Amino acid sequence: MAGMAETSSSILNPLHVGRGVAQRLARWRDAGAPKYHTGPAWAAVMGLQLLRAMHKNLAYGARRAVVDSEIEPAVSAMVRDGVVLIPDFLPAEQFAAVRAEFDAMAASGRFSRSWPEHVDVAEDYCAVKPKKASAISQHLVRNPFLTAVASAVTRRAIRIDPRVSARAWRRMSGRQRANLTGAAYIHADIHYPTCKAWLYLNDIDEGNGAFIFCKGSQKMTPARLAYEYEASIRVARNRHSSSNNGLLRKPTERQISAMKLRETSMCGKANTLLIANTQGFHRMGEFSDERPREKIYICFREVESAQNRRAPKAR
Repeated sequence: MAGMAETSSSILNPLHVGRGVAQRLARWRDAGAPKYHTGPAWAAVMGLQLLRAMHKNLAYGARRAVVDSEIEPAVSAMVRDGVVLIPDFLPAEQFAAVRAEFDAMAASGRFSRSWPEHVDVAEDYCAVKPKKASAISQHLVRNPFLTAVASAVTRRAIRIDPRVSARAWRRMSGRQRANLTGAAYIHADIHYPTCKAWLYLNDIDEGNGAFIFCKGSQKMTPARLAYEYEASIRVARNRHSSSNNGLLRKPTERQISAMKLRETSMCGKANTLLIANTQGFHRMGEFSDERPREKIYICFREVESAQNRRAPKAR
């Protein structure tokens, strides 16, 4: 009975209710980067995702980027196409040090294996601690050029470290339980400008799964807003009957035509840096031969989080 009395008083006491709401809002505020296509079906029908997309992109348009002459060509390509390839990114000795660290990780058994989607491709993955002294941290995480481009693309100060990992994808039979992320289907990561980068550790082309991007698709056009609205309803109504939101988000042929999506394989030699605004549509490429796709992955998604906005300017 005491427990019932306590519960009843909490429900009836406006102060307790207010505190509970405030705590929930604080947890939401302090969470990571904003989520994509979340919420109940009724909210999606009422236009919740439209409000999210318009709010984020209007706020982005109101911010200004600092673009100096060194990064201007890369930033201009990102504004126009949403993606840029930079060959021979690191000096030879720096690239050799990064490559050697990758090989040491692989040899030490630190990689974990997953099977993305329903394709015979295995992904070997090892997280990299950005604050730990390493060639990857020194030459990539702390790279002033990459940090400046990511800051200009997102129009945010980069105050916290990005998420970094060493990854190798390769064609391999005997697929086990698939990790359903939607990577194999054409998709967008989020509804606001964001930034990811990959340093190619070997030559990558259409034969070994080159990243595929639809140039120009990062722009929030009326056709993209229509997609956001329709996809959010589709995800909300089918979330509990499907384990793959990536497949639910896959644009229909009508939407692909309306948004004028055209796929381009982002091929490059070893030591090429790929930077992409993954508000644009993209997917993993196919593997037609046995060569792996080896890279260092750097994700700046968390720059949109409250944690980044409140952090001191330490980077």
